[in-house]
Amino acid sequence: MSTLEFWLRLWHIPGVGPKTFNKIIELFKSPKAVFDESYSSLLNLGFSHQQAKAIVGEHQENYIADIEWMESSSLNNIITIDSPLYPKALRHISIPPPLLYVSGDVACLNIPQQISIVGSRKATRTAQNQAYEFSKRLASIGFVVVSGLARGIDYQAHQGAISIETGKSIAVLANGLDITYPRQHKELANKIRHQGIIVSEFPPGTKPLPKHFPRRNRIISGFSQGVIIIEAAEKSGTLITAKYALEQGREVFAVPGQISNPLNKGCHQLIQEGATLITSIEDVLMELGGSLINQLATPNNKEKDNRLAKELEQLLALIDYCPMQIETIIAKSGLTPEQVSSMLMELEIGGYVVSDAFGQYSRSAAEFI
Repeated sequence: MSTLEFWLRLWHIPGVGPKTFNKIIELFKSPKAVFDESYSSLLNLGFSHQQAKAIVGEHQENYIADIEWMESSSLNNIITIDSPLYPKALRHISIPPPLLYVSGDVACLNIPQQISIVGSRKATRTAQNQAYEFSKRLASIGFVVVSGLARGIDYQAHQGAISIETGKSIAVLANGLDITYPRQHKELANKIRHQGIIVSEFPPGTKPLPKHFPRRNRIISGFSQGVIIIEAAEKSGTLITAKYALEQGREVFAVPGQISNPLNKGCHQLIQEGATLITSIEDVLMELGGSLINQLATPNNKEKDNRLAKELEQLLALIDYCPMQIETIIAKSGLTPEQVSSMLMELEIGGYVVSDAFGQYSRSAAEFI
């Protein structure tokens, strides 16, 4: 048997999670040594009857599917914690995953500049736009953007990173890598495999069960120098990621929002508890190291606005950063509904305004990112 096969056999033993696995390695020094023990010896060491039986059993073959998955593509790898390819940042969290199933460019795992962007699955258009723009600009100066491939903020964070030709992203999953969850993000996952890496501690075939997501979240924060939270409800899985980040000694950044929006309560709570309030990429870079700001090309918003036709500039000046009903914009402008609708569409395409699910419009926060 290869060394990797012993790691996989142990990982598939019922009741052996990352904490138990790491204790076993500390005791035995290697997974192979565990399988040299007798049934009675394993019981004396504290293993359950089920675990001891699985370890001494001769026909344990459930790890073979892992090997077959790894061999099915040149992009697929299984990296153990003792490998030089294993992420250095992740190795030092309190309960590191003993092994990682990865698909993509393994070099991404140890790029020093990594940051996580997470938030609500049901994010507003404004928040999604913020996630995309934050991610895009961070990727443009060499940051790897880490997120969870979920809907909403995660999706936009990945998209923003890989919209840059040299941009890279890491997607951490709560299921096996032979499954894409949600299914609608299959195309995005494939892009990330070729412009970053997909990662999970769960073997192929593992479904995205609710209990797996907190384990995934500790890996998302563990990869990163800091975690940016954009829209999080008061009781949100995103706050679990923030909690892990604090425990791991990572920076926690929170983007404030409208106090009337319940999706912002989690961010405001984090700020009250000491998270760094951010409204721009510069805020993030100042916390991580002010010298990084020199790498950031600040967009010239005046030049951007000058490219607008005078009529569009005048309409844009009437629009607030808080959502406005289109009737209010029409009344302020003195234009016809048809004219305003046409101009708003042009402004939205250009990234100057965003609309929400209620048909309201607000000025794009990306102007400040």
